[in-house]
Amino acid sequence: MSSMEQITIDPCPICGGSHTYPLSVHQSVCTRGLGADSLKSVSNPGLARRRVTRFLMCPVKHVMFQATLELPDGLELTA
Repeated sequence: MSSMEQITIDPCPICGGSHTYPLSVHQSVCTRGLGADSLKSVSNPGLARRRVTRFLMCPVKHVMFQATLELPDGLELTA
């Protein structure tokens, strides 16, 4: 399942302000069980909590900076 999420960088390392950026994410889900009573949706156990690095631009000074984001289990950034 894909969706758009937002992150807020506060304070911005360039200008000190607060900025919100859109992120396109994909939630990985697997199902367990064979019958309707035991069907449960859970995060994919094969995916661990991890960090990703992205370059973002300060909209005030138009300068790029590097941000490291920690993603919850089962969440992946898309494009």
